[in-house]
Amino acid sequence: MASLTQQLLKARGITTKKAAEIFLHPDYVRDLHDPFLFSGMKKAVAIILHAISNQEQIVIFGDYDCDGIPGTALLYEFFKKIGYKKISAYIPHRYTEGYGMTVEAVRKLQKQHASLIITVDCGITDTEAVDEASKFGIDVIITDHHIVQDKLPKAYAIINAQKKGDKYKNKNICGAGTAFKLVQALMKEGKFELPKGWEKWLLDLAGLATIADMVSLTGENRVLAYYGLKVLRKTPRVGILQLLKKKNVRPENLTEDDVGFTIGPHINAASRMGDPYDAFKLLTTEDGGEAAELVQKLLDHNADRKSEVQIIIQEAEALMHLHTDLPVIVIGHRDWKPGIVGLAANMLAEKYEKPAFVWGKHTSTHLKGSCRSDGSVNIVELMTETKEISNEIFLDFGGHELAGGFSIYEDKIELFAPALISAYKKLNLESSTLYNKAQIEKSEYIEIDVNDITWEMYREVDQFAPFGVGNEKPVFSLKNVEVSEVRFFGKEGIHTELILKKSRSSIGAIKFFTYDEFKNIKLDTKLDLQVTLEKSTFKYPHELRLRIVDWAYAQGGLVE
Repeated sequence: MASLTQQLLKARGITTKKAAEIFLHPDYVRDLHDPFLFSGMKKAVAIILHAISNQEQIVIFGDYDCDGIPGTALLYEFFKKIGYKKISAYIPHRYTEGYGMTVEAVRKLQKQHASLIITVDCGITDTEAVDEASKFGIDVIITDHHIVQDKLPKAYAIINAQKKGDKYKNKNICGAGTAFKLVQALMKEGKFELPKGWEKWLLDLAGLATIADMVSLTGENRVLAYYGLKVLRKTPRVGILQLLKKKNVRPENLTEDDVGFTIGPHINAASRMGDPYDAFKLLTTEDGGEAAELVQKLLDHNADRKSEVQIIIQEAEALMHLHTDLPVIVIGHRDWKPGIVGLAANMLAEKYEKPAFVWGKHTSTHLKGSCRSDGSVNIVELMTETKEISNEIFLDFGGHELAGGFSIYEDKIELFAPALISAYKKLNLESSTLYNKAQIEKSEYIEIDVNDITWEMYREVDQFAPFGVGNEKPVFSLKNVEVSEVRFFGKEGIHTELILKKSRSSIGAIKFFTYDEFKNIKLDTKLDLQVTLEKSTFKYPHELRLRIVDWAYAQGGLVE
């Protein structure tokens, strides 16, 4: 029988010794692509070096999420490190300014004597803003990863792997990853008094964004995430250190789950509930007192965000009976904040296995929303086809395969759902499918005995980390496992831990927010479980435990 490592490699389509070596042992030099493969990189580097030599005012214009903010901080840190003083960062307010670079923002920057604007994680659809910059003699470099629309902005240089004909191999690189490639190129061409390879210290921000933005963690992205976590575990950033301390996470034990469930949500909470610039300052401040204030502000914002999202989800669930027979979910309310509806869209897409479009208005001029794919269709393709069917609905839309955002005219909301559904039916779903979910599930469910679960097995699985989109955690199937104890923990006892019998010991299996699901489980009950493996570092010594993905009563039910 093939070893567990061989089974997991095969499930990922890795069948040669060379491919296995590259996957299991990422290498910074070997596995990162040449940044000059981007078609716009040479021009971008040349004008940046020219601006530096002429002491021009450079502005980094970033998106307000956990891709754009780390990417903006990454570029900003580079300029500060080389001692360049005429540098500033601009992150638009989600509710008062909206997504991307706008004409109004360009006018503000012109008054601040900006000579060069470098975008991060935005700009590829901002044709009017780029034209406005050109009128003022401001050059624009666009670094972005979102899907390119029909009309490209007339920027001085565009660095985007999605651009037609672009030779950069990693088409799934995120916005901060793209900004990191720009720094790599500048380090190659510029004569800076920096140690060779200094840019590796910026991998914490590139890796953070790569994980948080949920791009495919394969190929080059796997390398960025892998080394990003290594640098994060040694981070000197006082803002991140204080946030981790508040959340009881030891930096040396940091995993992709801590990025996805702790760091990322708090950075995103800044723009969803307050000012995105607070998150930028958290990543760049060197002042411990300022870091403490910022951490507390983001903790408060995240708590408020959780409460508001819960309300939206409850209200959305109450409306779901209207969507039972429809292939696409389209739900919204004028009181919902557009900045947090994406979280509801993600939950609905996962739960109902359909693309979900959720919109709000709050204080916005138009209806704005977020959309998530269930993996069956490219979400931007779907919106593009919707525009073809009815070109009077969208003010704007964009994103990548699995996630996107949109703005629509309020008086056209009644046309939105019918047009989306028509577009969904019209698309050739076979050619638009991102992956075959059933095949992945079948290949990743490996049946084992509960006694097989050891630290040695965990270390074998951990070779495949970091896990995420395109490299999901292996799911193991356990049959007829006996429950010796049921524990409820956390605030108000809302989480569950099942203690499962092994031949000579026991092991815990947890699932969050599941008191109602498990409250009637009796001792000595036998269950069939689907689980993932994890290391709990909350106590010492560290604990090997299971995370429950799904469960059912085993045939026979109770122990005889």
